[in-house]
Amino acid sequence: MIYTWVIILILALGLISGYRSGFVTMLVRLVAYAIAWLLTMAFSDKLAQLLYSAVTNGSTASTITVPRAFSGILFFVMFSVIYGIVRRIGSDLNIITRLPLIHQANALLGAAISFIIRYLFIFLVLNVLLLFSTTWTTSQYQNSSLAQTIVKKTPVVSGQLYRQWQDSRSSTNN
Repeated sequence: MIYTWVIILILALGLISGYRSGFVTMLVRLVAYAIAWLLTMAFSDKLAQLLYSAVTNGSTASTITVPRAFSGILFFVMFSVIYGIVRRIGSDLNIITRLPLIHQANALLGAAISFIIRYLFIFLVLNVLLLFSTTWTTSQYQNSSLAQTIVKKTPVVSGQLYRQWQDSRSSTNN
């Protein structure tokens, strides 16, 4: 039941936040997330290996095992920096939305896109919680029909995540 109330609260706050921010700002944030994610995914492993070899006295062996914590911290830092840069560049587009008619449409579309972003965020968090499930998280998930609906009925993304999870499990078992 706790999951249901938290999900409803997050979605409601998303609607309010999106309405206040507007479509252009929310779209810039969404594009910034996508660009930051893609660039970070493309370059973080290589950069982590390079920095780790520099920290470990210049060892350039290709068999370096980079600790997960180091990779995770680098991923977070890279994502944050790229996101901030792209968001700053995109914020200049918000000037036109101050016109009255455009402002109202911008606010309503912003609420809609913010709701979608929050929904996808909840979907990802629920999937991560299910991967590292404890007794409490499993019982909360099973007591929340809303959480179950989000995980099971989000068609495209859930299918892709499930296939990736299955692929990663089969590759670690070989």
